[in-house]
Amino acid sequence: MLGHLQNVEEVFPDNINVVMMAPKGMGPTLRDKYLLDSGINSSVAIQQDINNKAEDIALAWAIGVGSPYVFHTTMEQEYISDIFGERAILLGGIHGSVEYLFCYYLRDNCEEKDSYYKSVVSLTGPINNEISWHGLLNLYYKLLLEDKIIFRENYHKSYHISKVLFEEIYREVKCGNEIRSVVINGDIQIGKIDNSHLWQVVKGFEMDTYSQSINAKTAGMYIGAMMAQVDILLENGHCYSEIVNESIIEATDSLNPYMYQKGISHMIDNCSTTARLGARKWASRLDYLYEQNMDTVDVSSNTFDSFLEHPIHSVLEELYKFKS
Repeated sequence: MLGHLQNVEEVFPDNINVVMMAPKGMGPTLRDKYLLDSGINSSVAIQQDINNKAEDIALAWAIGVGSPYVFHTTMEQEYISDIFGERAILLGGIHGSVEYLFCYYLRDNCEEKDSYYKSVVSLTGPINNEISWHGLLNLYYKLLLEDKIIFRENYHKSYHISKVLFEEIYREVKCGNEIRSVVINGDIQIGKIDNSHLWQVVKGFEMDTYSQSINAKTAGMYIGAMMAQVDILLENGHCYSEIVNESIIEATDSLNPYMYQKGISHMIDNCSTTARLGARKWASRLDYLYEQNMDTVDVSSNTFDSFLEHPIHSVLEELYKFKS
């Protein structure tokens, strides 16, 4: 709402409290956890307080839905990071990544089912679970030496390729273009996103334990893109708690399990119209950039040490203490 008002040069009425409480996940996840006497993290923001009760209201809502951790932000920072994250790693980014990886493994002479498990299942299963419980760095340290080499190379390539696109997404969100696009196209019929080769061939697969292990290439590419989003948010002044929730926790604890269960459409199309439109708009761009550039990125200037020493790891460890 604030972003739309800024676009049309309007403001909230000055006689009301304006507060935000934003759970970091989809409605079905919030409901499922609530019924299990649990919850997901929430952010709160006070845009306007006319009676010194706005913060109490926001915190009460967050506690009421079962949030184990509640963090402060601003309404502007929240909507920018939220809309940006949907188009980047949370929805559009992972969609573009698995499309590229599936086709890559097919070209590498893998069977269709093997390609599916090395891309989608490895990412949304063991990779996701390891990040969710133990963080990004522990996943890397648990790899065998030869897999560490593969991880580092693909992390480096994915980070630099995705960061260029994600920076463009952030600019489009911040200047209001993405919100204007949703307003213009919000009532159109949204096309299907599960008619690609990947999602057609897996419809008949039975889920089993076949090859459910961490694939180093898939892990490196996914975490490289995730860290590109983290750094863009840091560079633009977002707080660490917001960055972790919008880039990592919401992905691993709320969104990715939906793709693991029933595919890409089940994950993206359970989200808002804003998210559905944004994911479709940017996923193909990332898929294309990977396809065009993965073999051309210069790895001689690898800056992998910045990942190993990144402060996000200690922040993630601290926030994980509040997970339930």
